[in-house]
Amino acid sequence: MKKRVLALDFDGVIWDSAGECFQTGWRAYEELTGRRLDSREFERGFLRGRPLARTGHDFYTLFALMEEEPERDLAQMSHTAFLKERAKRADEAAKFDRAFYMLRAHIRDNEHEMWVGWQRPYPALIGVLDDWEEQFSGLALATTKDTASAQALLNTTERFWPVFGKEFSEHKADQIEGIAKHYQVEASEVLFIDDLLENLHQVTPTGAQTAMADWGYNLLDSQAQAKSEGYRVVSVGDLPDLFRDFLEDDN
Repeated sequence: MKKRVLALDFDGVIWDSAGECFQTGWRAYEELTGRRLDSREFERGFLRGRPLARTGHDFYTLFALMEEEPERDLAQMSHTAFLKERAKRADEAAKFDRAFYMLRAHIRDNEHEMWVGWQRPYPALIGVLDDWEEQFSGLALATTKDTASAQALLNTTERFWPVFGKEFSEHKADQIEGIAKHYQVEASEVLFIDDLLENLHQVTPTGAQTAMADWGYNLLDSQAQAKSEGYRVVSVGDLPDLFRDFLEDDN
């Protein structure tokens, strides 16, 4: 029987971390700019724009856009337009990125309970994993989150999977290939679930099987686009069927 490995994205698939990204990012932005900001106003805007962001560079761009135009609804911005805005602020975003991850590490290590309390796993997803994870040959995280933070949060669920984080690579194809090598399997023996279509695009050439989560930080119309491109879009309730199909596939 072939081995079967499950690889999951972290933020937006296993974990709802938008609150922590805002809390840490807001503090880092104030520290970097020296300006006091209305946290309630910025939080609403940040959460609307969260699907646009991947890393600290992106979080800076969200805050900068909100400060420039508080009434702007970032949920209506395309990812292409967002990347153009990010490119205009590359130097400032790089400074923020360093400050953000340093502050995250400090809060994580020194105010751990508060940090964990800003975020939570998706309970229904954890319930499905409880029922199914022993059926797989191995499980792993493929995430653009920093490895230490993803590992610390995953450990709170008593799971100790290998984490392929942003330090390994920020490209999901590299992470999937790393996971396949770790478990000594072909990429085709890996099932990867992510909430972002662009990440599925990255992974498809590896030969891994893929599915898009319909929860998390989906961009506008991305589920419909994913379906039109032939990707399987699943809800948490669909996961048992997805897992069963993957585990029973002898090809």
